[in-house]
Amino acid sequence: MFFNQSIYKLFFGLVFFVFTSCASVMSPSGGPKDLKPPVLIETIPSELTSIKEDQVVTLVFDEFINENSIKNSISIYPSIQKKLEYSYDGKNINLKIPSGLDVNKTYTININKKFSDENNVTLKKDIDIPFSFSKTISSGNISGEIFGYFDNVSILIWSKVLSKEILSNTSPDYVVSANKDFSFNYLPNGNFTIIAVDNYKSNSDLALQKISMNKLLHFKINNNNTVKLNFYFNKISKDDLESDNLQDLELKYSSLSGKITGNYLLPMITMLKGNNSYFTSVDLEGKFNFLQVNEGKYELIIFEDRNNNKILDSGSLENDIEAENFYVYNNILELRSNWEFEIPEWIINE
Repeated sequence: MFFNQSIYKLFFGLVFFVFTSCASVMSPSGGPKDLKPPVLIETIPSELTSIKEDQVVTLVFDEFINENSIKNSISIYPSIQKKLEYSYDGKNINLKIPSGLDVNKTYTININKKFSDENNVTLKKDIDIPFSFSKTISSGNISGEIFGYFDNVSILIWSKVLSKEILSNTSPDYVVSANKDFSFNYLPNGNFTIIAVDNYKSNSDLALQKISMNKLLHFKINNNNTVKLNFYFNKISKDDLESDNLQDLELKYSSLSGKITGNYLLPMITMLKGNNSYFTSVDLEGKFNFLQVNEGKYELIIFEDRNNNKILDSGSLENDIEAENFYVYNNILELRSNWEFEIPEWIINE
């Protein structure tokens, strides 16, 4: 009897040891944190021309996707009213091409920066995948840079010429994300309207949002050409710019001078944008001079000041304010205390 009890104790002891040992096994910790956004490896089919209505296109990524991120990150441009149908399978998204689309247009599957992998690492830049019901893909390109004070810019494009009054009540055909720059490569031939919006909210009135317009509110794609347009976002108000100029310089300052030539119209304002902002006028000979500027790195911008308000006006949907032309110096300027810096002659053209 004693022998049997000893066997039982030994048996249950071994079972307990094995159970607790197995329970404590964990996958190795450590290793580099995943900071790499998902990458589109291929589409199936690989050639997205001669697409059929209701055809399924499979998007294959290099890692598992966060399923919750898919719903608000995939769109088709030009914008359509129909709800997109898709299924999700680990690294693959199977997207059904809607019926009733214009067979003469190039469309784009847009995956925006809300899209993420299973570790919630989001895209750094939109993914655009063109498809066509014909054998060709439109290749008109719009690109440019964003300057000034902004957080998260979207470029809104309409496939027609629209007045400022109508834009507020008309949904855009394309929404392109921008960082410091932007590019969209699949526009058809035709006339377009374009603006930039910071922190765009599709369900809010455009007139109440922070927008920027290029002097060319409308542009034309002809024979798949490339159009380049830049946008500038102002600081909150003119008073903020003036207060930057008036603050304490802490006796650490530099000076900057230069001269512009070319086909431009006075009055022109020269602005230095960095941690602080400074501005000065361009004289009749095209010269400008900043006498006291805090040391640091600056972007140099010259703009037409058509209404003499010392603000680079970027246009308004609500008020009758036109966007003003501006020009940005090619290099970032690094100014150091007690330096007298002069840039080479700057040639600009209208």
